[in-house]
Amino acid sequence: MKGIPDLRYINRKVSIREVARALDLRFGPNGNVHCWRPELHQNEDRTASVGIWTAVNKMKCFGCGVGPLGPVDLVMSVIGMTNPGAAGRWIAQRFSIPDLPPGRRPVAPERHIAQFGHESDVGVLILSGLWAQLSPHARSLVPVLLELAERDPKTRTLALQISYRALQRFSGVSSPNAVANALRELQEIQWLTPSKGQRTPGGGPVRNTSTYIITPRSDALMELAHATVAEFRRDIEEERKLRAEERERRRTLLTK
Repeated sequence: MKGIPDLRYINRKVSIREVARALDLRFGPNGNVHCWRPELHQNEDRTASVGIWTAVNKMKCFGCGVGPLGPVDLVMSVIGMTNPGAAGRWIAQRFSIPDLPPGRRPVAPERHIAQFGHESDVGVLILSGLWAQLSPHARSLVPVLLELAERDPKTRTLALQISYRALQRFSGVSSPNAVANALRELQEIQWLTPSKGQRTPGGGPVRNTSTYIITPRSDALMELAHATVAEFRRDIEEERKLRAEERERRRTLLTK
């Protein structure tokens, strides 16, 4: 193939679900994927245990623990590759991937997420790169939920009881469906956990309120944050290598 595939585009824009299909991975009736390493499972993963985090385009096996994986890492793990550039080219042969624009200089992030534990709850999302991958509606809800939530002084957990209508009013999200989708997105990355809905006092055509437990530093979220930072840094380093290989290839052609 010609050109250098944009690994960051692949990891963010190419559906990991479709990459799994291209790898001929088996999907279970629950929407999960059967692990490609069945020997590491007691029951050979008869019940699909690889979950898909659509919001951030990653997969993780909750049986053997592999992941979180983006599209490039998934191809490397399934096929047994060790070169991210080769995995990127494998994907580019099967999907429409733009080449890296000439002259774009790769810049790596200057610090690790939660290096000293001083980042704010929003900062964890922003500095890890997860914020940029969330939908605009999810990004609108995050500061509203944090601002309105109450912290339990004993458990240090954040909780909030609120209706969809109130979330629309405070966040500017236009419709209940958009609010529901954004909440599912935040639940998927385990930033919050909804509890059972309750009727809004006063009756009338008002949407149910729900209580949300907000977990902006859950173990699962922090694992995902660190994996996203590592993936971004790896993509930058691999981009540099691919550019160097391309320059060497051109020099070789000119000397022949």
